[in-house]
Amino acid sequence: MDDDLAEKYDLIIQGTGLVECLIAGAAARVGKTVLHLDHNCSYGGQWASHNLSGLLEWVDQQHKNVTLTEPGDDVDFMCEEGQTVVLLNRPAAVYFNVRSQWHTRQESEPMDAVDNASPEDHLKDADIPQTTSTSKMSKSEMLRESRRYNIDLAPKILYSRGQMVELLISSNVARYLEFKSITRQLCWRED
Repeated sequence: MDDDLAEKYDLIIQGTGLVECLIAGAAARVGKTVLHLDHNCSYGGQWASHNLSGLLEWVDQQHKNVTLTEPGDDVDFMCEEGQTVVLLNRPAAVYFNVRSQWHTRQESEPMDAVDNASPEDHLKDADIPQTTSTSKMSKSEMLRESRRYNIDLAPKILYSRGQMVELLISSNVARYLEFKSITRQLCWRED
């Protein structure tokens, strides 16, 4: 594979959101040369899904909001000999007032009062069925299990027989997608 980038492209696309990827794929499929750029360190743009660790990094990045948009910024250190930096305009911010808040048990807090009970206490409670059990995970436990689930920045649902799914199937883009039925949907509400 040639390490040199081409000097001319039919299409230059900034961002890796759904729309940008569909356009890039369609153009490449008909033989156009495409340069696909993204300033983020993850794919998906505003449609991205992150595991918990990735989401926390994304939140930190939103707070830092480090940009190189002014021509006077010192970016020469990024260039090799004969290269020039061309600064691209970033899209307007999509997310505002981003914050994170943990609703977990403390590390020292026991998971369940019954777990710390003596054997005699277990016998006393044996005939009383427990109907609800609310076990909270600690922050460190959640971070250890971070890769077991994903969190969407913009939750999206496509109807299985909807027009969008039909379009994705007919355009052969569906070969690169995984369709999955909803097992459950969780929303947080402040009570």
